[in-house]
Amino acid sequence: MAARMTQLSAKARRRKSRMRPNVPAVVQELTAPSRGGWWWSSLIILLAAALVRLVLLTQKPLHHDEGVNGVFLVTLFRTGYYHYDPANYHGPSLYYLAVIPTAINNVFHWGHGLSTFAIRQVTATFGVK
Repeated sequence: MAARMTQLSAKARRRKSRMRPNVPAVVQELTAPSRGGWWWSSLIILLAAALVRLVLLTQKPLHHDEGVNGVFLVTLFRTGYYHYDPANYHGPSLYYLAVIPTAINNVFHWGHGLSTFAIRQVTATFGVK
């Protein structure tokens, strides 16, 4: 009886191994360089999302929250100082990251650093995920 049970369990193991592929082999297949379709399709989706968010970024007027962010950003850009206010729910990282496109915009637009694109660019970039 015990020999028959071991035969059954051996047959069941073989059948099970034929039904389900080995997990490391599947992982190895997905990461193989010849199977780069998933990687390329993910990259295309990310680029399309960035294109949709960044192309017409300046077409709408600024709403209230973006205008307040613009005031804080102008103060930081002109004085180099940001005073954190707990009533303002955005931390300083939004403004310190937004100073970068504002400074680049300042170079290319002859001293007019703040623009709608500079205000919205950081949040739109982080929205692409």
